[in-house]
Amino acid sequence: MNRIRFSFYRSPRQWLSSSKRSFRKQISSGTMILAFIFFSLSTSIYAAALPVTATAENSSLIFRVNHDLGYTTGSFGDYTAVVEKGESDQILSVKVLVNTQSINTRNEFRDEGLRSDLFLDSQKFPQATFESGAVHGNEVQGTLTLKGVTRPMTVKVAKTSSGQLVLTGEFNRADFGITYNKNLADKKKSIGEVIEIVLEFRS
Repeated sequence: MNRIRFSFYRSPRQWLSSSKRSFRKQISSGTMILAFIFFSLSTSIYAAALPVTATAENSSLIFRVNHDLGYTTGSFGDYTAVVEKGESDQILSVKVLVNTQSINTRNEFRDEGLRSDLFLDSQKFPQATFESGAVHGNEVQGTLTLKGVTRPMTVKVAKTSSGQLVLTGEFNRADFGITYNKNLADKKKSIGEVIEIVLEFRS
């Protein structure tokens, strides 16, 4: 009578080869899952970022400084601001590039003085920049670069009832080497140290 023999024995070499194939399948499967998760996350992040670009054509960039007995206000006519917002309108990042030669206080004589090396030194430093870092709610912490000097600066973000996005900040001009001043009769300084700046545009 012919006997049927069943053998469940596998040699060490067969077992090792089988284990390698199983391990490779697990690694390959795990790699594909990780790649899918990474792709999904990165896609959702980039989809959520909604960049809004502001220029002088659709926004305003103005500044104000204490001068003599009141304030002097001015604006810049050449700049670009890129604000990235999330799906729920939260601010993700802010970057502003300003042509310092485009300063305008509606007084050409004063503007020429502001472009000189006593103030902005626009010929040597034609661009000022603000670039965000950490964002906490409606506060954007970043750095302002002016006259080749970089200092930390915090910008506050608000939205008006009409849909305007308003970014406000201030800095001390002396921190950037802009120290020119004149004394008034009562020994007060003619020009204030703190510069207030406002960027407003429809988001």
